[in-house]
Amino acid sequence: APEYVVRATWMLVPGSTPVESRVDGPNPYGNISGAAGAVEVVLSSPQTRQQLGDSGLIATYQITAESRATIIHMTLRATSAEVGIRTGEALHDLAVEELSSRQSGAGVRPEVQYGLVSLSQPAVIEVVTNDRTQVRALVAAGGLVAAVVLAALVDGVILKLRGRRAALPATPDEGPDGTSRP
Repeated sequence: APEYVVRATWMLVPGSTPVESRVDGPNPYGNISGAAGAVEVVLSSPQTRQQLGDSGLIATYQITAESRATIIHMTLRATSAEVGIRTGEALHDLAVEELSSRQSGAGVRPEVQYGLVSLSQPAVIEVVTNDRTQVRALVAAGGLVAAVVLAALVDGVILKLRGRRAALPATPDEGPDGTSRP
């Protein structure tokens, strides 16, 4: 069965209002690249993976935040393209929820909160088939069948040769042990 590689790329963006106008407390993430790292940790956590798995989505995926940047990549493999894409969408929604709830909880106004935009929506970028394993299995099975047939043929030939020798009468010039008499 084929596997579908699904990838998405997101970017953290600053709020629509300049940070200088913020009168509330500081952002709990520190700076925007710190927010990207925190989103990576939250999405990669065992709790998030469990939550997705319990929802029938893929729990094995990779989230990578670029170092000192605001770009986050998501990659996964799924046996269904639809489930892979839905998993990517769910991860995006969880990231948006994480950013919003943590910043709102710290008193950061919505207009200055960091947000998340999709640079590329979750999409199938590759279909991987395991043809190599299937070919190996067929070759191995074919080799096994050939070996059994060859063994049976060789065994049959040897038995026939032994049977013919035993059935041949001794010639007058040969003794019972098969040697020539003088």
